[in-house]
Order: sequence, then C-alpha cells, then structure tokens
Amino acid sequence: MKLSPIVLSIICLLFLSCSNSKEENRILINQEGYYRTATKIITVKTDKPAKFLLLSADKSKDILKGDVTNISPWKFSGETYGKIDLSSFKEAGAYVVWIEDIGYSDIINIKDNLGEQSLATSVEAYYLQRCSSPIEKEYAGIYAREGGHPDDKVLIHSSALNPGQDPKTTISSPKGWYDAGDYNKYIVNSGITTYTLLLVYKNYADILKPIELKIPVNNKNLPLYLDNIKWNLDWMFTMQDPLDGGVYHKLTNASFDGMVMPAKAQKKSRYVVQKSTAAALNFAAVFFHASRVFSEFDKTLAEDYKLAAIKALDWAEKNPSIIYDQVEMNKKYSPKITTGAYDDKNLSDEFIWAYTEAFLTTLDDTYYTKVEWSKGDYNKVPSWSNVEYLAIYSLLTMKYDIPKIAQKDFLLLKKMMTKKADVLASTYKSSAMSTSMGATNNDFVWGSNAVAANHAMFLLQAYAINFNKEYIDTAIGAFDFVMGRNPLDMCFLTGSGKQHPMHIHHRLSDADKIKEPLPGLLVGGPQNENNSDNCGYNNEFPATTYKDVVCSFTTNEIAINWNAPFVYMMAGLESHYGNKIDPLAQN
Repeated sequence: MKLSPIVLSIICLLFLSCSNSKEENRILINQEGYYRTATKIITVKTDKPAKFLLLSADKSKDILKGDVTNISPWKFSGETYGKIDLSSFKEAGAYVVWIEDIGYSDIINIKDNLGEQSLATSVEAYYLQRCSSPIEKEYAGIYAREGGHPDDKVLIHSSALNPGQDPKTTISSPKGWYDAGDYNKYIVNSGITTYTLLLVYKNYADILKPIELKIPVNNKNLPLYLDNIKWNLDWMFTMQDPLDGGVYHKLTNASFDGMVMPAKAQKKSRYVVQKSTAAALNFAAVFFHASRVFSEFDKTLAEDYKLAAIKALDWAEKNPSIIYDQVEMNKKYSPKITTGAYDDKNLSDEFIWAYTEAFLTTLDDTYYTKVEWSKGDYNKVPSWSNVEYLAIYSLLTMKYDIPKIAQKDFLLLKKMMTKKADVLASTYKSSAMSTSMGATNNDFVWGSNAVAANHAMFLLQAYAINFNKEYIDTAIGAFDFVMGRNPLDMCFLTGSGKQHPMHIHHRLSDADKIKEPLPGLLVGGPQNENNSDNCGYNNEFPATTYKDVVCSFTTNEIAINWNAPFVYMMAGLESHYGNKIDPLAQN
C-alpha cells in the first residue's frame, strides 16, 4: 500500500519523537571501568550539589556515601558538571552509584588488569586493517574477509617518474595497513603510527608478552606484536626508490573507492605518487628506530633497515623542501589524485626527528649536530604533522645511557616536557569535566580522541622522567574521556563499553553488513573546527559536535595514527595499574 506524503510525514515525526524520548544519562563514567588502585572520577551533569551512595551492583549493600562536589561549567560543552571522587575506594567488584534527584548509574567495574581487553583489541585492529591479504576466520571470526588490493603491479604516477622512465613501469608494493576509512596507504601517516607502536614495545614489552593476540604468525623468530608491525614495515620498505633513495608520498587510487569490501572494489589503477621530503624523513626516522628495535631478533634485517634509512635521509638532505602540494601537482600531472594529501608544509620537526633517530642508531655525532631543537613547536602533543616530541621520546627513553654529545640538552628537553605536562595536569585539575582536553585551542580538532590519547602518552613519558603522580592522574582522565566519561556518554572505542559508535565512516565496517563495526578502532571524535562532510551538525560546542553516522568522516572515521597512541596509553596504564600493587605508593 502506498502511503500519502502527509501520512509519511506523521510517521516520521512520531519516529523522531520516539527516538529522541530516551532519557539522558546524567551520570558519566568510564564505561570500561576503573583500575582498582587508580584515580576514579565520575562526572555528573548537574548544577547543584547532591548526596551520593555507592552500592553493590545488585543494590543490596550500601558501601560508601558522600557529596557531589566541584559544581562548575565547562565551556567546551556549554554544560555544568559535578564530580564524585571514588579514588580512596580500592575494592575490586561491580557497583552502581545512586544520586539524589537523578537516580542510578550504569554498572561501574573496578578491577586490576582493567585494560587488557582494550589493549588487545586495539592491537588486533591492525590485523583487521591489513591490505593485500585475506583476513582469516580463525583469528577474526565474523570479520573474516577475502583479500583485496594486491598492489603487486602499481603504476608510477607521472609526478613520480624519473627522467626517461617508461610511464608503464610498475613496482610491487603489497602489504601495509589501510590508512583509515579508505583503502589507500600513506607514508607520512604510517610514520607516526609505526613509530608509536614500536615505542610501545620498547617501553612496555613486559606488558605485551603475556597478552594473547588473535593474529597469525608470519615470522616465528619475532614476538607476535612486532611481527604484526612488520607487515606495515614491509610495505613502507617497498616505497623507497632504489635508484636514488627517495620515498613515494603515498600508494593510492586516483580517487577513493566506494563503500565496498576490498575484494569487490573496482579494478582501478593504483599509483605511487610523487617523492616528497616529508615522506623521506618519516621513512628515515621510522627505519632508524626499527633498526634498533629489531636488532635484538634479526641483525641482518636491522642492518637493511638502517641502510635504507641512511639513503632516505641523504635524499632528504639533497631535496630539503619538496612539499607535497596535491592541488599544484594536479595542475601539472595526470591523472588527478584526489585522495588524502597529508600535505605537511613545515618540515623542521621531521628533520629534528630523523636526525635524532639517525644519531641514536649510528652513534655518529655528525647527525646530532644537525638537530635544531629551537625550531620545534612544543605547545602541541604529537600528530602526523607535528613530530618533534617523538625525537625527545626516543632520546629520553635512553635515560642514563644518553650519548655524551646529547647530555648537554637533557635538562632543556626535560624542562620542555615538564612544562607541557604541567599545563595538561593543571587543565585536568581545573576542568569541570576532569580532563586535559581544552589545554590548548587545538585540542578539539579532527581526530580529537587521538589528541586525548596522545595527552596520555605524553604524560606517561613525562612521568618516567620526574615521577609526578599528577601526570598519571591526568593520563587516567584521558582514558576516562575517550571511554565514556565525556559529554556525549559515548565510549569511542568500537566494541567496548555500553554505548559505542555503530555507524563509523569505515569501508570495511560499512560494507560487510555486520551490525557491529570492526572492534578495537578509536573514532575521531567531536570537533567543530572542520565539519566539511555536510552531515548536519549542531556545532555550537566542540566537545558535542559529533554524529554516529557513516557520512561523518570528520567526527566518526577511524585512522591508524589515532589507534596507535590509544595502544600506548593502554600499555602504559596497564604497566602502572595492571597488578595488585599500587606502583605510585612505592615512590
């Protein structure tokens, strides 16, 4: 039966009324739970003080009572919040909080080893993102799929051809990870991603070893965690031109694939596109670092990595300002490329990072003399376009083994880290939301949840050099924020928490017709800096400008560089709290 437009309108209005009738949850918690010995903050949407009770999950036993305190507004959401601090309570179990005039919270889990599952799924997500390989049911369950994009015959785009090179030349460049919601691969974004994951192993190998990962073994001589990272390193290695050491900026279709599974994607030509200085420097920094990490297991591989890194850095020194400008490139070369650009125009931070990694790998003082610390921007935590702090992470990770020539800078670098960490901790303490988000005007940007995770990573690094407990509390606040204690009451890691994103901008999740998206993926999160996807936001406040819809690539996409600091955060917090002894009580 065909319904009239008027009837359809009435039905739509009734549907919207019903769908919007769900009562707002005013008690905001970390939906994953709380570490038994860590800070435990609950945020309450309220404009007045109130009494609370902590009860057993079945509500049969009153355990603790107190007040909702610190009532104050938060400018990033336009709302007023109060705080419940359960930090002094350290009994593992399941609980609820009751607040007068509001009611009961969702279940609150308190336990040791709280982050093991989130850590495992966020690492396993990289297996699910693999290019050029089927994903096996034994490891992926319902998310098993056929392979796609073999990338064994990739054309060299006209922007990247060497003089006299045949335009029909192809290279083999398989493996790697799909970068985000799309099916392309980008060296610049792989740079910070791969480095961060390698640093997780460097700093927290003991946390990773007992965790069973659902990932197939390719190289039995490597720890499975590193074996998984090598899948992307294998691809990156193929992106270097053996003739001159330069590195192609990306491997891509000319335009994005549709919302289909990889095996169903149209057989479009794939290209490696323009060599760029940014790509060469990211490549060099990552392979210098990888050389040090893998030398414990395969000295031949480590040497190959080091030599490739030296060649890439040599090329960058000879070509210090080849910027990837896709608009200008498309005016000169064809076909036009319209996929992600990663068009970093300031390369001073990449040179700082690459020279530092070269020095730490080769111990050649000449590299360190070229590091210009003064050219870095130390106001922001790392992102794909701001990597100067990665150099500091690598240097300070050596602690007491810092080579002599760099020792003169140790106090300066420590002060810079401490200054930024103090800003984050101060913001956390004064924030009505008990979060470091909002410490700068650049926090609620595209990928804001990765900013929060990078706050935690930064604070864990800073804690390692001065043992300030406030830094760990603030890192816990970042964990809380992305896992549900935020204005949207949303756990932003797929497959976790009571309420998580279901309709992410991700071809693999949208096209597989499975209700739940692939697990272990951190979505970009709220931001009102650039909502160019026309998904119809009410973007008055940055912390609430978000939609759980497929079209929202500006707030609901995923990306490998956003997952990486989440992995680091979870490994770091597990290192501090994933046992029955409070490590901070010993300092």
